[in-house]
Amino acid sequence: MGKYLVTHTYTDFETGRFEREIVEVLDKQKSQKADELVYGEKIKAPFVWMVYQNHMPLFPELTPSSVTRLIYLSTFLDNDGRIVFGKGDASIEVDTLAEKLFLNRKQAQKFVDELKYHNLLDISNGAYSIAQSRFKKGNIIKSFEQCIRLFVTPIRSFYSGISWRSHTGAANIFYLIPYLNWQYNIACENTNSKKLDRIQPYSFTRLANA
Repeated sequence: MGKYLVTHTYTDFETGRFEREIVEVLDKQKSQKADELVYGEKIKAPFVWMVYQNHMPLFPELTPSSVTRLIYLSTFLDNDGRIVFGKGDASIEVDTLAEKLFLNRKQAQKFVDELKYHNLLDISNGAYSIAQSRFKKGNIIKSFEQCIRLFVTPIRSFYSGISWRSHTGAANIFYLIPYLNWQYNIACENTNSKKLDRIQPYSFTRLANA
């Protein structure tokens, strides 16, 4: 017998969100039902999970440009938390990383050093691994407070469509995530509200100061 804190609600193709509830797993059959509760319908589009805290700044320790680059980089995660570009060996050279991030070598190395300093990236035998406490691919039936699906195709399309000079400004889009209502994608005070008429929207001033 065991209990998992799971959250569930799938909103649309672009975003997904969990609403927390307790599921008691007594046997294999109920465990499968718990899986169904977590994922709702089967999502065929590839995605990774990002863990965050409601109404708390997203990665405040990082520069804005690094936030954009980290979220993009997370779309290359495998189920072991490693960054894998294509099939086969997970070993990565800085030059390869720079090419994938559309950066020069100096920019890529600075980005890597920043992630390592804040314990968001580990490098072992040439393999790059992102902290699974913040990003995870695959099953995450755990007691995470808030999680969101980052769909691979839209994130990569967005990132590849902007220049490195726009990475700082692009972070403002991702900074909205902790303040969005999980069902209506409205920036508001009560992000877990299920009723549209009870939502307390942020003013532009409140959002700018968040």
